[in-house]
Amino acid sequence: MQTNPTTLSKALMITALLTGAPLIGCGEMPGDQAAATTANESAGLASLSTSQRTTLINNKFNQNTALLGSPISGSLVQFSNGAKEDFTGAGSNSSIYLGDSVDVAFIVMGFIRGDYLSQGAQSGVLGYPVSDEGNTSFGTGRFSQFQHGRSLWKNGASAAFSTHNRIDDYYITVGMEWGNLGYPQSDEYAFGSQRKNDFEFGKIYYNGTSRGVITASNTNSKLSTQSWPRLTRATIAATQSGGCINVAGAGFPANVLVSFQTNDPSGHRPSNGSTVTGSDGTFTFDESLVNNGQNCTTGIFRINGLATIEAHGGGATAILGVSTTAGSPYPGSL
Repeated sequence: MQTNPTTLSKALMITALLTGAPLIGCGEMPGDQAAATTANESAGLASLSTSQRTTLINNKFNQNTALLGSPISGSLVQFSNGAKEDFTGAGSNSSIYLGDSVDVAFIVMGFIRGDYLSQGAQSGVLGYPVSDEGNTSFGTGRFSQFQHGRSLWKNGASAAFSTHNRIDDYYITVGMEWGNLGYPQSDEYAFGSQRKNDFEFGKIYYNGTSRGVITASNTNSKLSTQSWPRLTRATIAATQSGGCINVAGAGFPANVLVSFQTNDPSGHRPSNGSTVTGSDGTFTFDESLVNNGQNCTTGIFRINGLATIEAHGGGATAILGVSTTAGSPYPGSL
């Protein structure tokens, strides 16, 4: 399944570089459903009656009896804005939830249901489900989508974990489970004054804006196979006065300007430069060769908002982390 490119483009900071790149992840963006839900609620959509809710849940059950098993007596519960019923399928670990504003009943089960319940179910941060559980695009796990996020389970794992709201928005832009971060390894939790999700190959932090940090190499990343704009090389090469940008990329539109700069925390003149992509969408740039007059200062390295590399002070070449600015994918390898 593909996301709505129009919806995706709203989240991208550098839309000129990303036009037409489809996003294929664990499912259609919940933001589309959430937006519809918000619109319905603001329009004063009437609540469903208890009999309407019961009918919709019964219809969903009748279509999935082999999967769900039998209804658990007394488990049909009416909420102020929806309803749910539990079933014996998946070891008495399956449910149907129906949100009035969603107006469709969906199945939540297994490890994902366990995560959903731990997050407060329909009254928690995720809201009501907007999809049944399904296979991820590359068959490496299972997912369910909710009004405000998603829960993912990786094949063989002992638990599922979820992302929601702003961190989930950011997770979408970096490719979700098939991107460089991989599957979530925690639900969102407090980290000092920030919020945080842990992933197989990095972390996403949120404190007003979301920021991802890739901490390990993910050889299973599928982003390059989707032809996304990506960095194929990125370093800040050591010099006596600092570090010079040395970068290459692929998957970009042809003949577009790509600019570079370092945000020098020491207050010296920042390092910067630019180049134009070739007809094949690739580019290379080595600042030490094309602009010897620059200070080549070490610091925080940005490429048109697409990526950040933090280098140690004093001209060292060590890369502390790779992050993506909010709304822009970093689909590459270093």
